[in-house]
Amino acid sequence: MRENRTLVNCFGRKRRFLEPWGNDLFKAAYAQLPQSTVVDMVNLGMVSAFKDDSEPFQAASLMQQVHDSLVYCYPPVFEQMALFCIKQSFEYMSPLCSYSGREFKVKTDLKMGFRLGEDDLVKVKLTEDVDKMVENLKEAWEKINDTSKETP
Repeated sequence: MRENRTLVNCFGRKRRFLEPWGNDLFKAAYAQLPQSTVVDMVNLGMVSAFKDDSEPFQAASLMQQVHDSLVYCYPPVFEQMALFCIKQSFEYMSPLCSYSGREFKVKTDLKMGFRLGEDDLVKVKLTEDVDKMVENLKEAWEKINDTSKETP
């Protein structure tokens, strides 16, 4: 920041800060690296999924891209869904990042539901074990189906 008022995130994206030197600038700069890294991860994950023509990815319909998440519609074919979730979560949405000589991965999470409201979503435990992932998805599916019967 002192040299050229520019920060570069893990993916090489630069932002130059033109605000007056002070607390507002420091807050914006401090938030820039994690926020820009996450949005780049999401966008790269979206592009990778779009380019993947394997059967699990053909069944996925992208419904929404938000700053820090992707929303898909997926038919309840649980083994295919599990393969999609594993590859999307552990490979496409969690690339190896490097910053200041440190390598790291940002964890992702998974939620399932019929509506996008936070109260309408059920968290699904992610695992790279396909059989366990199938179980986790079926368990979440049962929960959201039980909940949807209660809500008009």
